[in-house]
Amino acid sequence: MAHMSPFHRLPNSTVIDFDDVPDSTVIDTHYANRGVTFAAITTNPPSQSHAYARQAVTAKTQPNGVSLVPYPYAPFFDARAGGIQATFTVPQIYVSIFAQAILLPENISPATNKPFMEAFDQQDNLLQTVFYGPNWGEPTYGSWQALTIQSTSANIDHVVFSSQHHDDVDVFALFDHLVFTPQLLRIALGGQGHPILRPA
Repeated sequence: MAHMSPFHRLPNSTVIDFDDVPDSTVIDTHYANRGVTFAAITTNPPSQSHAYARQAVTAKTQPNGVSLVPYPYAPFFDARAGGIQATFTVPQIYVSIFAQAILLPENISPATNKPFMEAFDQQDNLLQTVFYGPNWGEPTYGSWQALTIQSTSANIDHVVFSSQHHDDVDVFALFDHLVFTPQLLRIALGGQGHPILRPA
């Protein structure tokens, strides 16, 4: 039997796969009617520009992920170029996006940089940061991994995701399959061990 976490997403969770538009489409407000807007941001200096749906051979769901840059640039990026900010119309309790760590072929040294996601409240206070799970050299390094933040209440106003850059080994990231919800369900076991979904 498949392992079940203590929480399951509500049936009305929103999933954004970026696959409904052509490569290099500006998606800043494309998903506003689904509760989220996007922007490419930098902090040094502070600036904001477009976010794009980008075709990628290894996208988690084909054909697109989300990126800072349009074609003909590669869709993956790191914090030197900035990050993607996803801002929610209604504050969320649960946000998840898949990340894939990417090393250039010439990089053979140990890599410590990792893809990450940060969650902020409406006052721009940092709530939590999560990092890509596998470490360089582990068998699952380079695979798609979920970056997931679950808050204690529906207070996640926006998230920012990118990949660290603090040493000489470049680790880029692709991002795809954003999921968010303002409420979770708790799993309880009923008769004969069947799961019952209840409000958390």
